[in-house]
Amino acid sequence: MNQSSLTIRPCSLFLTLVLPLAGFLLTNRAVSQIVNLGFDDLPGTGVVSGFAGTPIPSVYSGLNWNNFWALNTGWYTATYAPGGSGYLHGTVSTPNVAYMAPLDTTSYGGTFSISGGAFNLLSADLTAAWYNGLNVEVFGYKGGTLMYDNTYVINTTGPSLINFNYLDITSVKIVSSGGVLAYPVGTGVHGVALDNVTVDLNPPSGPPSAVPEPSTYAVIGGLGLFGLIARRHRGLRRRTAACEQAAPLLRT
Repeated sequence: MNQSSLTIRPCSLFLTLVLPLAGFLLTNRAVSQIVNLGFDDLPGTGVVSGFAGTPIPSVYSGLNWNNFWALNTGWYTATYAPGGSGYLHGTVSTPNVAYMAPLDTTSYGGTFSISGGAFNLLSADLTAAWYNGLNVEVFGYKGGTLMYDNTYVINTTGPSLINFNYLDITSVKIVSSGGVLAYPVGTGVHGVALDNVTVDLNPPSGPPSAVPEPSTYAVIGGLGLFGLIARRHRGLRRRTAACEQAAPLLRT
């Protein structure tokens, strides 16, 4: 066999093998939309319906919110809690945190969800408002199906960074209860401060198996190699035909 037919040039290798694989990966990769919610663009002051702060709008930063409020913790401390609170200690990005209104006499809770599609709840800073050892149960749903259910224990002294990694969900429900009272001014209020809630509003579609399996890479590589051989074969035939056309001229 002619040695030149076995020579693989880097440019041919790139065009035939690398580009098809890169195109496959790019077309199958979603562009994430990571959002960090500090709630600091909301007023967070005043009293509405007996609750301090500002109700978080029902549609806010791409999510639907129910029973959550934004609270300016500096204003709240100066006005109602000069002795301090977990709201103040849990303020990571100033000036606001989010909190949940009561569900009943012993627990507090709220929900947030997305309209159409799904999202990932990645992490958040959680701080107990008045009770140490506060139990915070976080549910993650996809439609009506419960996908995640975890309980976290937090305190009033500072924020706990919780890495949820709740993936491909449509709604989250948070319920807080229990604990041991740390600030008498907050007796009976089992609240929790939320800050830096990080979500991905446009996660990759489908489960992680959407990343090509090794067998997929083998198929792509095999197809590319087949194309490379075909191109080399066509080039060899063209060079052979050119030599045959020139042969009569050489014999004259």
